[in-house]
Amino acid sequence: MKKTLLLFILFQVVFGKTFKLYELQETFEHVDFLSGTYIFRNGLHVFGDDENFYINTTQRYTWGNKELMYYGEYNFIFPISEQRIANNIKLIENVEINESELTDINFNTLYGIYKFRKEKAENEADPFYKYSNMNDVVWIGTINTITVNETTKSQTSKNLDFFFFTNNGKIVLDFKDNFYDVRIFLSKEQRKILLSIIEKYFKWEKLALEKGIALYKNIDTIKNLESYFSIEENKHRGSATYLIVDFYTIDASKYGLSLDIRNLKSIDNEYVSHTPDQLIINKSNIEKIRNVLQDQHIINCIKESQKRKEEESIFK
Repeated sequence: MKKTLLLFILFQVVFGKTFKLYELQETFEHVDFLSGTYIFRNGLHVFGDDENFYINTTQRYTWGNKELMYYGEYNFIFPISEQRIANNIKLIENVEINESELTDINFNTLYGIYKFRKEKAENEADPFYKYSNMNDVVWIGTINTITVNETTKSQTSKNLDFFFFTNNGKIVLDFKDNFYDVRIFLSKEQRKILLSIIEKYFKWEKLALEKGIALYKNIDTIKNLESYFSIEENKHRGSATYLIVDFYTIDASKYGLSLDIRNLKSIDNEYVSHTPDQLIINKSNIEKIRNVLQDQHIINCIKESQKRKEEESIFK
């Protein structure tokens, strides 16, 4: 008997309680003779367990012949036998909630937990959150680039941001490409490759200046990059993206690097892809990238970030 009771308690603690999330399929009114008439509209969410339905709604007020509608937080609990709900709902999904999370069992509490979990899952599907929460992300620098549209040949000034993940050492290059957000992720080894590309650029620049020539030539390609791109609410992840880095002649005696991100394809949908505009980086910004990627610079940024958090923590 004791063993059975212990297992029952353990089940409740570990597995929690299962609620069903429904959507109301019809509109109906409920009259409360003490507080008035309430309207339950088609499309409202409803939670249910073995005993009750949990729902919130709007109250209808009238003033003379004029009807006024107010949307408020009116939580109702109906028994599971309430036919106006039971006969007019569509199941959306089961929601497992640990009872320790419940300060009270009503619609607002249940929906708040459900919404928080859903948003958390969406964030974790985004590589910007995939490896850590935002507390583990440190901004380490921003450079200015020129983007070149291959179709129109138009040029636009654009910022390229660099962030560092303190829990795994990855660096993210983040920029806005027209209506898209684009991010590519560099592992420690890929960061070393990019640094070696930059060192080769300075060697080639010296030779190009001595010869007085225009040069457009690939220096190297960084392969198998994790990537991310999104437009509005549509988010996509990639795993085989590559970054083509070329020596680029900007104009007479001015050189730079061009960055081409290719194979930016969704790993969840093979028909979804995006080709970002080419990024052109001049010499002064190449020097900034070389500094941004150095270990000591990253350590200094982490220390500065921690210092700011400690200073802000006293303001509560």
